[in-house]
Amino acid sequence: MPDFPDGLEIDHVKPLNGTMAPYAEQLLVCTGQPDWLSRVEEENAGENLVADVKELVGRGGIYSDPYHNTPLTNSSFQPTKPPPYLRDVPTTSAYLLPSFTYVPLIPRSFDAVQALVKGYLLPTKLNPAHDVLSPIHQDRLKRSEGYQAFLPPAQEVEDILVLGWGGGAGWSRATSNTFDATSRSHHWIRRGRGGRGDDDERKSGVD
Repeated sequence: MPDFPDGLEIDHVKPLNGTMAPYAEQLLVCTGQPDWLSRVEEENAGENLVADVKELVGRGGIYSDPYHNTPLTNSSFQPTKPPPYLRDVPTTSAYLLPSFTYVPLIPRSFDAVQALVKGYLLPTKLNPAHDVLSPIHQDRLKRSEGYQAFLPPAQEVEDILVLGWGGGAGWSRATSNTFDATSRSHHWIRRGRGGRGDDDERKSGVD
């Protein structure tokens, strides 16, 4: 393990409680890029999946719910290559965590993004604070799995996902250890748990 930069050692003392907002599902977008803007929704002049989803679930969006937090994050994982019939349509892929679901093809269209949000990201049960809303409004804020049919079938994730990220001082720590973490994770995955051999190597990535 390489040495941490001066003054950026890992804090083993500060309590973790309250350092991260609770959430039910996280959207991890596969960009295929090694880096992006700090405000990921501004990447590519706002033409990206995070911006599209945020427009629907963020403040003022039609599916905005202050009691249902959905982190939207970019990753450097490569998206699935689209089939020939979608070659002329911009598409991307995304992981949903902690449900460990992979949506391989998400076309850049309002209908597709709405299907992703309504079919996968919204809650199945609303916070009791929403009891005062009309049934129609409540139904709009709840997940409807029927929308999943508007996207190519999702896949259950069985691969090992190795994620590394940070922000501010944490980013310096993360980047200084990226190569070491990548090497270690690939070595561990090749060995396999329970004594499996090299032929059982699974995908991994450090973002």
